[in-house]
Amino acid sequence: MKIKHLLVFSLLSFFVSFGLNAFGDDGHTEEQNKAVKEFVVEGIGLGATYSEIKAKYPDIEFMKEDSDAKVGLAVWRTFSTKKVDAVRFYIFNGKTYKISIFYTAETLSKFGGYETIYQKLVAKYGKEDESSPDEKSLCDYTWQFFDANRYINYNVVKENSCGFVIVVDKELSRQLSEKRKSQADVGF
Repeated sequence: MKIKHLLVFSLLSFFVSFGLNAFGDDGHTEEQNKAVKEFVVEGIGLGATYSEIKAKYPDIEFMKEDSDAKVGLAVWRTFSTKKVDAVRFYIFNGKTYKISIFYTAETLSKFGGYETIYQKLVAKYGKEDESSPDEKSLCDYTWQFFDANRYINYNVVKENSCGFVIVVDKELSRQLSEKRKSQADVGF
């Protein structure tokens, strides 16, 4: 009887570990984790430098109100894109740690609706990990990639039906947060 229980336990352990290896510890496949690490918008991905972005978009604009020189954060924006309406690049310590892609309602309509972006994201990265639409959003989906140290958020605002895809390097984001905390002037 003990041998039968041990055999069942061993088989169950094998299938659980096989499932974790096949889908990664975060529920995403190895291919999905690789794809999110290699994410690019019009040839620019996370980790890109200002020089690389400037070479692609010579008219890039500095977003002073979103930047913070004290912590090494510079935000740049361009409207000179081919398929999207605008892109913001958030550069921390010389590397792009966050990319925010903007789609107008008209662009989403040309694509066949905001669902098209969602379907493309699901096809490439799998089903979202969180869905949290609220009174301000038509949709709000998040993909967490713990193995790749990234996340993606797709949100469409109800008021104007504009969409945003945001891709973040979680390690650089954590470093930025730590730097902000260490330099916070809390009054005492």
